[in-house]
Amino acid sequence: MAKAIANLAVSVTARTDKFAKGLKRARKSVRRFGRSITKLARGAVGMGAALTAIAAGGGMAYMIKKSMEGIDATTKWGQRLGIATKDLVGLQHAAALSGVKMEALNMGLQRMTRRMAEAAMDTGEAKDAIKTLGIDAKKAATKSPYEMFLDIAEAMQKVTTQGERVRLAFKLFDSEGVALVNVLARGRAGIEEMNKEAAKLGLSFDEHLGNVVATANDNMNRLREVFRGVFQAISIESSPIFSQLVKDIVEWATTGEGMAIKVSRAFETMLRIVAKLADYFAAIRAIWNAITGVFTAGISLFAGKPGGHLQQALGEQMDTDWRQMKESWGAFREGEYSSRVEDYIRKSRAAAHENQSEGSPTYDPTKDRLLPVLAQIEQNTRDSGPRFGA
Repeated sequence: MAKAIANLAVSVTARTDKFAKGLKRARKSVRRFGRSITKLARGAVGMGAALTAIAAGGGMAYMIKKSMEGIDATTKWGQRLGIATKDLVGLQHAAALSGVKMEALNMGLQRMTRRMAEAAMDTGEAKDAIKTLGIDAKKAATKSPYEMFLDIAEAMQKVTTQGERVRLAFKLFDSEGVALVNVLARGRAGIEEMNKEAAKLGLSFDEHLGNVVATANDNMNRLREVFRGVFQAISIESSPIFSQLVKDIVEWATTGEGMAIKVSRAFETMLRIVAKLADYFAAIRAIWNAITGVFTAGISLFAGKPGGHLQQALGEQMDTDWRQMKESWGAFREGEYSSRVEDYIRKSRAAAHENQSEGSPTYDPTKDRLLPVLAQIEQNTRDSGPRFGA
C-alpha cells in the first residue's frame, strides 16, 4: 500500500512539474505577445501622429495661402476705393456679423463712392436719396468711403420705416443696398465699435503690412507663372516630336496590308511563341519523369521483399513515370502544341477568306479611318512651317 502511494505521489509530482513547466512557457509566450502588441500599438500611434502632423501642416499651409489672398485683395480694393485698409476690414467685420458677404460690401462701397461723386455734381440717380437723408453731397464727396458710409448710417437712423430704408439703400448701393440695410442699422457708433473689435481680434492691418503681404502674394503668383511658362515651353518644344511620332504610327498602320492584318499577324506570332514554349516545357517534363523513374527503380531494388506490396507499388509508380516520359518526349519531338496553333491559324485564315467575296480585296476599316487622319497630320505639318516639317 505504501509503495503504491509512493508511486502515485511520484507520478503526480512528475505530471505537476510538466504542467508547471508548460504553464511557465505559456506565460512567457503571452508576455512576448503582449510586448509585440505594445510595439505595434506604439508604431501605429507614431504613424498616426506623423499623418496627423502632415495633415495639420497641409491645412495650415492652405489657411496661410487663403489668408494671404484675402489680405492682398483687401489691400488692393482699399487702394482702388481710397479707403484705409483697417477701416475696410472693420466694415467687412460688421458686414460678416450682419450676414453680408464681403464681395457685396465691396461692390456696394464702390457704387456708393461713384454715386456720391455724381450727386456732388447734382446728377446721378442717388442725388435725391442723398438729399432726403440730409447729407451734403459736395462735402461728403471729399471724405473717404468709410466716412461716407458712417454719415449714411447715421442719417438712416432718422428714417422711420423699413421700406424707406430699403428704397434709399437701393438708390445708394444698387442691388447690394438691400443686404447692407442691416449693417447701416448699427449706426455710426455701432460700426465704429465693430471697427475697434476687428482690431482687438487681430483682423485689422495697416496699408504698409497689407502691401508687404500683397507683394509676397504677387511673388507667389509669379512663381506659379514660372512653372506655367516652363510647362508651356515643354509643350511647345515637344509638339513637333509628338506630331512626328503620331504621323509615323499612322503611316505604319496604313501602309502595306493595313492595321487589321498587322495586328492579326502579331497575334499569330505571339501564339507561335507560346506554343513553342509549351513544347519545350514538355521536354523538361519528360526529363523530370525519367529522373523520377530512375529514382523509383533504384528504390525498388533495395526496398521491401521481392513481390511484396511495397515493390508492387514502386513498380506501378515507375511504369507511370516512364509512360509520362514517353508521352512528354513524343509531344516535344512532334511539336504537338505548335502543330495545334498552326492548325488554328490555318482554319482562322480560311474562315476569314470564305467571308470575303471572290476576287475582292481585303477590306480594312481601320485603314480607311486612319488615312484621313494621316492626311490631316500632313496638312498641319505643312501649315506649321519648316520647324514642324523637320
